[in-house]
Amino acid sequence: GDAGIGKTRLVEAATATPADGSGADRDGLVLAGACLPLSTMSVPLAPLRAALRRAPPELRPPALSGAASQEVTGGAPVLIDDWLERVCTRQPVVLVVDDLQWADESTLDVLMFVLAGSTDRRLAVLVTLRYGEIGTGHPLNRWLADMRRMPCVSKLSLGPLARHETRDQLAAIHGVTPHESLVTEVFTRSGGNAYFNK
Repeated sequence: GDAGIGKTRLVEAATATPADGSGADRDGLVLAGACLPLSTMSVPLAPLRAALRRAPPELRPPALSGAASQEVTGGAPVLIDDWLERVCTRQPVVLVVDDLQWADESTLDVLMFVLAGSTDRRLAVLVTLRYGEIGTGHPLNRWLADMRRMPCVSKLSLGPLARHETRDQLAAIHGVTPHESLVTEVFTRSGGNAYFNK
C-alpha cells in the first residue's frame, strides 16, 4: 500500500497483546524491526538486528556482527533460521519487517531463506511495503516475484479508506460524529489516506 495507508498500524494491531481482559491467549513472541531510508550508507541486516534485540535474554539470539560478511558458515541466513527453529519449538514467533522497500540485500536473503524453510514451525513473517517506491528496475521486484511463487506467502493490498470509513475515523479521533461537510472536505483532500485524515 501507499505511505500513510495504515500498513504499520494494521501490523501493530494484529500483533498487540490484548489489554482488554478478553482472555485471548497470546503467548507468541513478536520480533519487529524496520528498514531505514539511509542515503549515504547501508547497514546490513538493520531491521533483523533491531528485531532480535527484542528477544528475551534467556532465548539468546545469535550475534550477527560477522554474519553479514560470511564469517559464519552459511552466514546470517543460517544463523537466524537455526535460531528461529529453536525458538519456534518453545513458542510461536512473529517476525515483522516494516518498510521492506528500503531493505538491504542481506536482509532480503535472510527473509528468503527463512520463508523457504520448514513450513510446519510456528512462525509468521509479516512485512510491509510501499508499492509507490518500487518502480520498474527496483531490485525488490525480482525478490517479490520469487516470494509470490512460494505457497506459504500471501499478499494483502491496502487501499484508501472509503468516504464512510473516513467518517468513522474522524468520529473515533474527535469522539463525536463529524458533520458531513467536514467528512467531504477531509475525504476530498486526503483521498482516503488514513494518515492524512488526522
